[in-house]
Amino acid sequence: MKIGIFSYRYPIEISATIKGIASYIAEKNDQCTIFIDQFYGPTGPNLNEVTVHILKPQWLIQSASWYSQLKRIFSVRIMRIIFIFFDIFIKKIEEIILLPKVRDQLNQYDCVYAMEVHSLSLLFKSGFDLAKVVYFSLESDQIISLYNRRYVARLLEQCYSCVIQSKERGDDLKKKLNIEVNFQYLPVSLRPVKVMKNSRAETGQPLKIVYSGFFSEWSCLREFLTQVEYTDLLGKSKIALQGHAMGTEKYLAELISKFGKHENITINSEFINDSEFLRFLNDFDVGLAFYNGDEELANWKNLLYASGKIACYLWAGLSVMTNIDTEETKRAPFIFIEDFSSETIENRLHEYSKSSVDYQVAAIEFAQRYYNLDRFMDRIFADSRKVFSG
Repeated sequence: MKIGIFSYRYPIEISATIKGIASYIAEKNDQCTIFIDQFYGPTGPNLNEVTVHILKPQWLIQSASWYSQLKRIFSVRIMRIIFIFFDIFIKKIEEIILLPKVRDQLNQYDCVYAMEVHSLSLLFKSGFDLAKVVYFSLESDQIISLYNRRYVARLLEQCYSCVIQSKERGDDLKKKLNIEVNFQYLPVSLRPVKVMKNSRAETGQPLKIVYSGFFSEWSCLREFLTQVEYTDLLGKSKIALQGHAMGTEKYLAELISKFGKHENITINSEFINDSEFLRFLNDFDVGLAFYNGDEELANWKNLLYASGKIACYLWAGLSVMTNIDTEETKRAPFIFIEDFSSETIENRLHEYSKSSVDYQVAAIEFAQRYYNLDRFMDRIFADSRKVFSG
């Protein structure tokens, strides 16, 4: 079976789900190609098993980069209004260039896995038969909210099947779009890996805390660091922030300016290759996963099984400090905090330090049970193969 994975305007570099799906299909000895508009990071992901085909011509990618720089330079109000019209014009030009490529190249595949609604919409406009599409919702309604709801509902109803991270997220999306879709479920997850760890907390070594992901206001890093900055905790710990800032460079600069002076806090926005990433995380004890988003959007609800950082932390054997309030986060491997007071943070980490080995064991067990991509993909892939293998 030939499967095309189509990811338009959604960076595959930061998606553990997309990379995991591609690796899984390749291991099944089925032909798989990833089609993208462009890479959004400094370097592409490590995907030796599959072919990645870039649809945008290089001149269009370069022009878009220049345009983005121009928008940052001329950010005054009147120019922002003008840029809105340019954005619409440029998007239309981009679609005119890409639609024939999408139609001609993806029609050669038995089935297409469409990553998010940007991809699904472009497939529809190209004339591709959506009955051959498995739609993957990666951001719930965050990207969908950019489109007319009825339009999105019609697209989903035409797909062969739809995949989302959890039943709760599926129910939220069905209610928002007023549709009846039988979702299959795939949490943001990783392919199984082996983890070897030693506990520092029980040997008297400094506790090592890491944040990995998007540098943004919703990550609550400023709130967390402000509370621990002048506590005993900072002297007993090492804190590393590692991630990326796509459009949030101002927030990253603020973190560096305010907290970068501390010798026990390191902030790094350099790209880490996929093959090195889990080894990097493996050197830490606790991962930070805080969220403070617009709760009117379904994407900011039911986050436990929709967080790539949580999946990575757990597979690396880390405990997870989080403000996600669920039944599961009230016990190991999670360290739940209901607020960002220094007292709460110190008390929770003190409780963790008394049984850190138990937390590590719980982290791996939780990852294997709930964040095992192969376990969920077995059902989704078998269904696709049964229908589309001819």
